[in-house]
Amino acid sequence: LIIKDERISEEDTTPRIDAVIQNTDILPVKNIRVVVIVYGDNDNAIAVSSTVINELGKDQSQPVIFTWPQPFIGDVSRIEIMPIYDN
Repeated sequence: LIIKDERISEEDTTPRIDAVIQNTDILPVKNIRVVVIVYGDNDNAIAVSSTVINELGKDQSQPVIFTWPQPFIGDVSRIEIMPIYDN
């Protein structure tokens, strides 16, 4: 699985992270937990969120969206999106 088109918006109000997850394998993947970690100054984690994709077929892509109701405390230095699954 690969993550592409990562983008963060609305950092000062209601932060939102959009990305696309793509299955490049020849088999479908089921029960994928997608976790995002938002890092701030000194590479400290300042926010985390997750979502679940029930199934992603071979060569399929799906958007993933993460939102928060309040602004992050501090500036965002980077984000890390990780798909977690058993095959």
